[in-house]
Parts: sequence; C-alpha cells; structure tokens
Amino acid sequence: MDSTTTPPALPPEPMSLVGRLFNVFATPGDVFDSLRAGGWSAGNWVVPMILAMVVAMGSVLVMFSQPALMQQIQQQQDKAFDDQVAKGKMSEKQADEIKGKMASVTKIVTPIFAAVGGCVGVFGTALVAWLVGRFVLRGEIEFTQALEVTGLATMISVLGGIVKTLLIVVKGTTFVSAGPILLLSAPDMQNLTHQMIAALDVVTFWHFVVLGIGLAKLTGGSTVKATAVLYAVWLAFCGAGILFGRLMAGGF
Repeated sequence: MDSTTTPPALPPEPMSLVGRLFNVFATPGDVFDSLRAGGWSAGNWVVPMILAMVVAMGSVLVMFSQPALMQQIQQQQDKAFDDQVAKGKMSEKQADEIKGKMASVTKIVTPIFAAVGGCVGVFGTALVAWLVGRFVLRGEIEFTQALEVTGLATMISVLGGIVKTLLIVVKGTTFVSAGPILLLSAPDMQNLTHQMIAALDVVTFWHFVVLGIGLAKLTGGSTVKATAVLYAVWLAFCGAGILFGRLMAGGF
C-alpha cells in the first residue's frame, strides 16, 4: 500500500436542528455540509420562518409602545395626506375621514402585515436562491433544498431584526439600519441619497454571504458569484422600492 495515499475524507458529523440554527452564525460551511450529507428537514425553514414572523411582529409592537416614534409615523402620514390635498387629489374632508379610520386599525393590521411579510420574505428569497442555484451556478438543486438553505440563512435576518429594533429605540427613528446611515448626524428619509445609504445594511450583506455559502455547497459553484448575484438582486429590489415610493409621493 502506498504510504502517500491520502485517506478518504470523513463524512461531516450529524448536526441537530438546534445546532444548525446556532452554528449558522459562526460556521455556516459546516452547517451546510451537514445538510448536504442528509440533514434535510422541514424544520430547517419552518422554525426560522416562525422566528422571523415573531421578530417582525415584536418590532412593530415595540415601535407602537414608543410615543416619539408614533408621533413621527403620524406626522409622515399627515404630510402624505396634506400633499394629496394640496395637489387636489382629495378633499380635506376625505383626508380627515381616512386619517380617522387609519388610526383605529393601524395598531391591529400593521403587526399582522409584518408577520405575513416575514413569511413571504422567506419564500421569496428561496425562489431567488433556487433560480440563482439552478441557472447561475448551474447546479441540480430542488426548490425545497433552496428553501431549507434560505431558512437557515434567515437566522441572520432574525438577528438583524432584533438589532434594528434596538437601533430604532435608541435612535428614536425608524429610518435606521446597521450600516453607514449610522454615521449621519441627521438622516432625512426624504433624501434620495440617504435612502440609498440606509439600504446598505451590514447584517443584510452577512445574510446573503451565508446564503451564498449554502448555495455553493449544494451546487459546487462559487460562493463569491452566488453572493454577488444575490446581493445585486437585493439592491435592485431596494432601488425599485425607493423609486416606487418617490413616484407615489411625487418626488420626481
């Protein structure tokens, strides 16, 4: 027997669901190796999705508990209606009626919408991840596999949601993210440049790096390529949202 023969690589050690949910923060490569070796389970996406929904609802409820934040939100809504009245798109009476109705349902509807958004976000990201894995990385990956990888990567977003909630409370504004926007002394949510800066969130980039690692592990493709494409899609989505918001507000 040739003494220089390299021994076969040992299969990755099995990892529990709890282990995968926590280790994805520090050693995502090991987590996805374990997944590829047979650790597939619906819990890989169900549990993170539930956590994302809970954090999203909790964030909204925390904001509603802050009088200063509620005043800011109310002022933004009032300004939007005042602009519509000034443009002749509705009468002042109509604006007042809508304001009254919104005030009575906002605290009930908004947390529900936030939870639904957390659910839709997981499936939407999984769809993008599947398309990237299938057509960009050219891998044989099923949607359910992309969903589980996305679910585990969503744990980064769960942490990001908690961090952003804390920043909102500390800064006293909803116009904040874990990124360069923190360096601005007085960020203006009506300023296009500030809106673009706010979209540059460190935790969001971390999320897509982990998701890119997962796709690369499953397809044998490039982590850098997967991450770059995923983040580019995210930035395009944010840009479209900013553009749509400014068009609706008559900002262009």
